[in-house]
Amino acid sequence: MNKQIVHDALILTAFTLVIGVILGAVYGITKTPIDKANEQTKKEAYQAVFKDADAFNEKEYDAELYSIGKELKEIRIEDQSIRLLLMDAWKKKRNADKIRKIMDCIDRRNADRVTEIIDQYGWLSPDDIGYEANEALFLCIQHSEDSLIQNKYLPILKEAVQNGAAKGWQYAFLTDRCLMNQGQKQIYGTQRIIRNEVYYLVPLQDINKVDSLRKEMGLEPLSEYMKDCGLKNGWSKEFYKNNIKLHESIFNSWFQSFKRNKNSY
Repeated sequence: MNKQIVHDALILTAFTLVIGVILGAVYGITKTPIDKANEQTKKEAYQAVFKDADAFNEKEYDAELYSIGKELKEIRIEDQSIRLLLMDAWKKKRNADKIRKIMDCIDRRNADRVTEIIDQYGWLSPDDIGYEANEALFLCIQHSEDSLIQNKYLPILKEAVQNGAAKGWQYAFLTDRCLMNQGQKQIYGTQRIIRNEVYYLVPLQDINKVDSLRKEMGLEPLSEYMKDCGLKNGWSKEFYKNNIKLHESIFNSWFQSFKRNKNSY
């Protein structure tokens, strides 16, 4: 009886060892595809949770950058929303002074926060914080009425463009805004002034070269950009050349008003 028990135990042990070897071999074969499947599932789960990440890599996930990206997205929404309200008031010919004052306060607050972020982290790229958050960096510098801020961060933006952390068109817009706020002619034709529901270009340094310069920055031709200018017969380079004095007069009037408002802060 005892001999039979020992015999059966030995057979069971041997059988267990054989099964263990087989299962080990199967595990070795299936481990890699299983790991890949699990990794893909984890990645999809992270992407589902962090939908604002344009180029997400779970291994590179940074909680601090995610928090900054989320904050900047909210800042961008605020920046754009107040401008939609202002445009709506203009279209309906309503008094927009109150909206304008609120927008100025928002712009100053947002510029202060964005400059803090840039000073600490540099010009964060879309890969770092997502496209919308990255764009907020540009928008808040662009919409700041503080020429010192704009001129300080213009070379930083230029370097960011060279490194792929920002877009060429953003550099074009900020360059023209810096020049405009100093009472100088713009380069890329991005800045306009509205008068009587018509958009007029801030005077250009060279109307004949502007389209080639715009193309280098990823911008559409000026005629396309000015399609919505509000002129009855549409915009053209000939209209600009024939009315350069009008453009200069409108710009000079705007600049004097800009200086008065700046001195009132």
